[in-house]
Amino acid sequence: DDVARADASRSLWRLLLVVIGVVTVAWVVLLLAWDEAPFTLTFDDAYYYLVIARNAAAGHGFTMDRISPTNGFQPLWMWILVPIARVAGGDVNLLLLVVQGVCVAIFAVAGGLLCGVVRARIGLVPALVAGLLLFFPRIENASLSGMEAALFLLIFAALIIEALRSGALSNPEPRASDARTGALVGLLMLARLDSVFVGLTLAAWVGVQGLSGGEGTPAERLLRTARKGLV
Repeated sequence: DDVARADASRSLWRLLLVVIGVVTVAWVVLLLAWDEAPFTLTFDDAYYYLVIARNAAAGHGFTMDRISPTNGFQPLWMWILVPIARVAGGDVNLLLLVVQGVCVAIFAVAGGLLCGVVRARIGLVPALVAGLLLFFPRIENASLSGMEAALFLLIFAALIIEALRSGALSNPEPRASDARTGALVGLLMLARLDSVFVGLTLAAWVGVQGLSGGEGTPAERLLRTARKGLV
């Protein structure tokens, strides 16, 4: 079993590196060769983020017009954009190029993780199918739009891998590794605030698993489930 897990892990990382390398190189070449790529690929809503990020980086706070504050954005992505805007300064072309490059890198890592876990758990053909689905225009365009979609996909992929690896959603016993799963759920909600529904669903699942499975009286199972939730 240990040998099989080690082989599966090596396969996952090899596939991850291949996907990351191919996708990143292809998109970097496109961004460098096509001057209009950052403007063409960036969604209109992304400019709302970028203006707020530039204002925050300049010391005006999170505001669109430098008059009224706003919180109408996904927090984690904005926190990533602010230092990028700070480095780019007033160069809009540089800002768009760097943000697009970050989106490409994040999307490539997320795609590699998803393909890797599918390869390790199911097989090569399903992994290739999953990789092809990532390039479906609706998914690819949203992930490379200059908005938070690629970041959400990355954290979601990491959450799936951690949950499968640690058994946090299937083992009713509280363990220290549950904290990693909880941290990823928190990051997922910061990446997209509506992911709170994902968190609530997972919490409900853990509750059902804990109360219906394992040993002990109902009171003991309830206490154990509560401890798992606190971890």
